[in-house]
Amino acid sequence: MTVSAKQNWTGTGTGSSVASEPLAFANVPIAGNLLVCYAELGNSGGTGGIGDDIGDSVSWSQFAIKANATEGVKCYGWWKVVGTPSGGGKTVTVSASPNEPISLVIAEYQSSVGGITWGLNGTAIQTSGSGSNPALGTISMSGDPSTVNSFISSDTAVATAGAGFTRQTTVTHFGDDAVEDLFTTGTSQAVAWVGSLGNWTGLAGAFKAATGAGGGSMMPIFALILDGLGGGRQHGNRLH
Repeated sequence: MTVSAKQNWTGTGTGSSVASEPLAFANVPIAGNLLVCYAELGNSGGTGGIGDDIGDSVSWSQFAIKANATEGVKCYGWWKVVGTPSGGGKTVTVSASPNEPISLVIAEYQSSVGGITWGLNGTAIQTSGSGSNPALGTISMSGDPSTVNSFISSDTAVATAGAGFTRQTTVTHFGDDAVEDLFTTGTSQAVAWVGSLGNWTGLAGAFKAATGAGGGSMMPIFALILDGLGGGRQHGNRLH
């Protein structure tokens, strides 16, 4: 069994304070597939939320959150398994209270076999720091085939993808945000980026697609890292 991106990572952001920020998939997500969203809010004391118009009556689950007053941001990670879509909706919306700058990235993953069950696997990483070449930490895995995905934002420089990773998309908000990924069958995976960065905030989580008791599995690991020099700084929006 393999897992692949049905709809690869895409992102958007706003440098001005808003109540919500929408981002649409190119196509309506497919029932049974995994959706993952990471978001950065430009206020470490604010509150974020997420919803969509897919019409499947399935709520998103939060698997990671980290507030960083030094950077002036709060970071979130959410996931859901698509139910039965209704009405043709395909837009994910992240909200903020109070109004504040928002950036988000989304992706849809599929399995090469049917009848699988997606679920959060392992303990999420929620961390922050400052300096060059930030290492978020290591996620222990079962040795099943896995996909590792990482998101990074920087006010000081565009971070370079780690060894073995492929850069997927870039969206500018507080700085240059990027997504990378790779596949592994190891029992642990270090999550890190390369670059001379200021203050940063990082999240990571693992998800498993199981075919039943004793079945093969594939778990994507998602990581978010946000880097800034000043709290709550607002920058113009640029989407690559």
